[in-house]
Amino acid sequence: MGNIDHGRMPDHQYIERVSERTQFIRDYKSCLLDLTKKERDVMLLWFDRNMEHSYTAEEIGIALGMNPRTVKSTKDKALKKIKENPRMKKYRGYLG
Repeated sequence: MGNIDHGRMPDHQYIERVSERTQFIRDYKSCLLDLTKKERDVMLLWFDRNMEHSYTAEEIGIALGMNPRTVKSTKDKALKKIKENPRMKKYRGYLG
């Protein structure tokens, strides 16, 4: 669900894609509320507001006082919880 290139699709398709992406982000953010504080903090740093990779495990570890291996395992655990959340069922193809 990366950035949407409007120049390559008709307006109605572009509007539909933007709407789908907006709903995905809303659903994703609501799933964050089901995570522990540590998991939520890692996910918010791992993915920026555009849902693209933002900081490295090392950078997050420094910010949160964790080692990079713990950051990665926390991110993996949080992603698993998000993927298993019923609100995210319709996005399983995007989430892997």
